[in-house]
Amino acid sequence: MRPFETLRDLCHGQPMLEQVCLNWKSILGTGLAIYIVTKLAKRLYQRRIALGKIRGLRERIAAKKLAMVERLSQKASQDPGHGGSSALVTRERLEIISMPLEHLLDQLKGGQLKPIQVLEAFQARALEVTEEHNCVCDFITEARDWALALESVPGDQRGPLYGLPMSIKECYFVKGYDATVGLSRFINQPLPADASIIQHLKELGAVPFCLTNVPQTMKSYGCSNPVFGVTTNPWDKTRSPGGSSGGEACLLALNGSPLGIGSDVGGSLRTPAHFCGVVGLKPTTGRIYQEGRKPGSEGFLVGINSNAGFMSKNVDGIALGMKVLCNETKTMCDRDHRVVPVPWNTQLAKPKRKLKFGWYVDSPKLPISPGCQRAVKLAANLLEKDGHTVVPFHLKHLQDLYYIYIDHILADGGVNAMAWLDGDIIDKSISINYLAWSTPEFLRKTLIWAFIAARSPDIASYAIRGVTKTYQLWRSMKKAIDIKTEILDDMRKQEIDILLGPGFNFPAVPEDYPSQLISGVFVPGIYNVLDFPAGVLPVTRQTKQDQDLLATTYSSSDHTHHLVRTSISNATNMPIGIQVIGKPWEEELVIHAMSEIERLRTEGGHFKL
Repeated sequence: MRPFETLRDLCHGQPMLEQVCLNWKSILGTGLAIYIVTKLAKRLYQRRIALGKIRGLRERIAAKKLAMVERLSQKASQDPGHGGSSALVTRERLEIISMPLEHLLDQLKGGQLKPIQVLEAFQARALEVTEEHNCVCDFITEARDWALALESVPGDQRGPLYGLPMSIKECYFVKGYDATVGLSRFINQPLPADASIIQHLKELGAVPFCLTNVPQTMKSYGCSNPVFGVTTNPWDKTRSPGGSSGGEACLLALNGSPLGIGSDVGGSLRTPAHFCGVVGLKPTTGRIYQEGRKPGSEGFLVGINSNAGFMSKNVDGIALGMKVLCNETKTMCDRDHRVVPVPWNTQLAKPKRKLKFGWYVDSPKLPISPGCQRAVKLAANLLEKDGHTVVPFHLKHLQDLYYIYIDHILADGGVNAMAWLDGDIIDKSISINYLAWSTPEFLRKTLIWAFIAARSPDIASYAIRGVTKTYQLWRSMKKAIDIKTEILDDMRKQEIDILLGPGFNFPAVPEDYPSQLISGVFVPGIYNVLDFPAGVLPVTRQTKQDQDLLATTYSSSDHTHHLVRTSISNATNMPIGIQVIGKPWEEELVIHAMSEIERLRTEGGHFKL
């Protein structure tokens, strides 16, 4: 006897249940249709609300920009010696934005330049740059008032950053402004107070003047979101500036800001520095402020450190930023309990000896491109010729670090990111992430093994991972600590001061590729696991010879190799950086090493913005 005949017998004599038994297919179909229609209607309604909020925000910002352009243009027209590069950037403004940072600060503190002059010069340039590359989300209206107020500060009370304009990554809390991280749900939610780092920098004399663009949720090394749109690379508008501090890197590369703040959870400021040809430093966790910025999702990431960090066109910018904060560790500790009171160490910053460097060009999965390998070896050769000791270094457990990074990033299965993405417009920069997060774990793993593993073992190797049990997380944390200890022991035994490694697997890629070549983040990301201070600076550019070697380096049938060959097939002349890595709490030595490389690179004519 069939089950539904039995069910019909049970319903016999009960008219309502008899109707259900007789028409269960149509009832089920109708219910399913109602559910689908309801979900679609809700989604369309949410999209309409999101688009309305985005449109309103963009209109307000456009009006603000227009008013700034009119004011700055009017002042420029009154300059008898205009002769600048454009209607906004006069000769005087061009001279200001072209000044070396130290000279600019001397001019400000000495009174030869007024803070408002310098602010307007960088505002003018930033307006031009963002018109071309869409790197600035919003301009901070109050910056003008802050700059004017600084003029009344007596000369002997002017702080180390007196009158210096600064750009701020959009995730930081600035009083009166949203921190959307590219999500429409956070539009029209202005912050009630400045982040501690913003407050402190203002007290030191800085003038925060704009907010720079990020990828949606900041979980990408692309740089686009539905709220503010796509930011493009300063040297090739078809390519990405990197992420998630891509807006910062783009603006700095084109002299739109003298100093900026980014953040880094997997190369988020180092990758943009590499792609755009600027400088960035991810410090040890707790060396400077941790508080005061919006993460890319709910919750708190375990085992992978997210850090605030300075970005600039040259090494002297990050040196300045780190030094002025670390000279006031008590203030930082009072405002943020996660700051460790490690004051600036002048002996480390200016060691009276040559250093010993260890270099490597290894990668846990995706090979390092010929140009990026050449960059490391070029820096090593320059240092060796200058009298430093340079030796190859075997960085152990790269594969394990690769798996620890992805296991911790995916430990929540994307639940915390999905909590914020629900009902929002999904950007292409995280489209593949979103697809993975929204697919049930069992189904996702089944589909990966059925359709992706054969075509790309590289993608399959990380797409199926993620520790989901507490005991797994504990063991993974223990393994990371053991690896860190072993690497530090190796450095000490070999008396290695600094490590040199690739800045990324390859130079900047077109904007559609970051979501497909996710495994690239592991090259910088391992230092978020190890919590070593790591900086990036440019040393060379992609050459035709580098291009010719791509087919040999990426010869595997793995689909990611095809994607890399395609994505950098026309990358000639794009910047290439290297990572300069130190031991925990030795940011001063890292910065010194970066300064040495920058000096040697400049003297040798190997890279010029």
